[in-house]
Amino acid sequence: MSPRLRPLRRHEILTRSVYAAPLPEPGGPGAMWTVEVDQARDWDARLYRDGEQVARAEMPASLPVPGVAAAEHALTRRRHRVVDAETIWTAL
Repeated sequence: MSPRLRPLRRHEILTRSVYAAPLPEPGGPGAMWTVEVDQARDWDARLYRDGEQVARAEMPASLPVPGVAAAEHALTRRRHRVVDAETIWTAL
């Protein structure tokens, strides 16, 4: 069983980042995809699908999300949503 996404607590807002986006999936309902970076624990980026961890990578990270275009950017505090169902996370 893969690790579950922990809720973001108030005392973690300066050391932990959580970004989420609902993405449609062909042939069924969409899924909530979430990227988490916990600077207090380590600098690894973790990717979750509906709260279940599916990937982990050292920063700067490139995480695979089905149906999403690959971007040569890192994670930031903002999310860009492209109209043709491709979401790109970028970072400073």
